[in-house]
Amino acid sequence: MKKILIRADGSKEVGMGHLSRSCLIANYFFDDKNIESVIIAYRNNAAENFLTLKNKSAKIHYLDISSSIENEVESINSIVKSEGVAVILLDLLEVNLSKHYLGLLKKNLIPIAAITDDSDYREIDVDVILNGNPNQDRFDYAGVKGKYLVGPAFFIMDRRYADIKLTPSVLNKNIILTFGGSDHNNLIFGVLEAVLDIPGIDNILIISSKSTGYIKQLEAFTSEQSKNITICQDVESLVPYWDDCYLAITAGGNTLFERIAAGVPGATICQLSRQMEIADKFEKNGLNKNLGFGPELKKDEMKALISSFMNDEQEHNRQREKCKKIVYGNGINLFANELCKLIGD
Repeated sequence: MKKILIRADGSKEVGMGHLSRSCLIANYFFDDKNIESVIIAYRNNAAENFLTLKNKSAKIHYLDISSSIENEVESINSIVKSEGVAVILLDLLEVNLSKHYLGLLKKNLIPIAAITDDSDYREIDVDVILNGNPNQDRFDYAGVKGKYLVGPAFFIMDRRYADIKLTPSVLNKNIILTFGGSDHNNLIFGVLEAVLDIPGIDNILIISSKSTGYIKQLEAFTSEQSKNITICQDVESLVPYWDDCYLAITAGGNTLFERIAAGVPGATICQLSRQMEIADKFEKNGLNKNLGFGPELKKDEMKALISSFMNDEQEHNRQREKCKKIVYGNGINLFANELCKLIGD
């Protein structure tokens, strides 16, 4: 049986978005195409916990964090040969996709695909490149080597998002707070304190993960509050949680794209500078309200920004009307079609 090798990382520092996409792709190919995957990642507690929960079908190989590029590629090349790998898929930070690294991988003489999310024009010397960043709409890759799939229509997420239809405004005041699989900067506590001071909220749903390292602390904090707060941790997918959601506040990574695909109005408080670029672009497109860079927002400032957004019904309605017109939710199907072409019969 032909296999896909997926190289991705996750940690408290870089988040879980790369590993989340890897598991979605691996599970999709196993269920729909009868193609197995091998996921290779640096070993750390957060990554191991995440993959244990999210991975259903792929073999997992861990690398030592101290491995050199040469040792890493040697391990990958060995797995390519022993597992009968037909395609290598890289979902790594931009700095890791160097010419040297790609050159060593190309010695396997099999196709390579890459997923990235940088905002600037960038050529990557592989066969298929997926970049779901909305800022990519200003660039033309025609005539460049490789097949480029750019823009939020191609963003990888749970395939069920493609079936979600726009619905009228939800009458309740239930809100979702979620800041990624690791919450790099522990934003949830500051955001929650700000939200708790805002009147008129019916229920607060926090979607989090053990990979944050603070679940027990969060449970202790929320148990002392008078408002109705529910914590869901390490959920299989966010899809079921949007139906009864009036508004959502998320970070600027995967959850932002998913919130838009679900047709739910929302705001972002970003974890990383590159998330700011994505969140600002979605705000320009009328799909988001970016409240700023989380680590630099003071409590009073955060409270004022959140309160202003939550009371702006015109903004909510504008977002709700536009969401599904830009982020369709079927990116995994489109990307899978291209990978299948690389795999062959």
